[in-house]
Amino acid sequence: MLTIFYGIELCYFKAWKEVKNEKYKEFSNRWSSDEFGKYIDDLKAAINEESKKASNDEKKEITEKWDIIFEYEINFWNS
Repeated sequence: MLTIFYGIELCYFKAWKEVKNEKYKEFSNRWSSDEFGKYIDDLKAAINEESKKASNDEKKEITEKWDIIFEYEINFWNS
């Protein structure tokens, strides 16, 4: 579950980093801040640590779910 959450947060971070429209500056500043980036790095570190304990089947399952999340995120940001 942590990996799915990380994937969603990472999409927000990367997407808002690209927003240059002043109309959305408040959101862009919040979701692309260094602090939010550090939070994402911390999530990634936790995932890397936990993945050392995961079985191959668990890794395969989360990879499949990761791909689905990114498909949804791409569709959301492109709509």
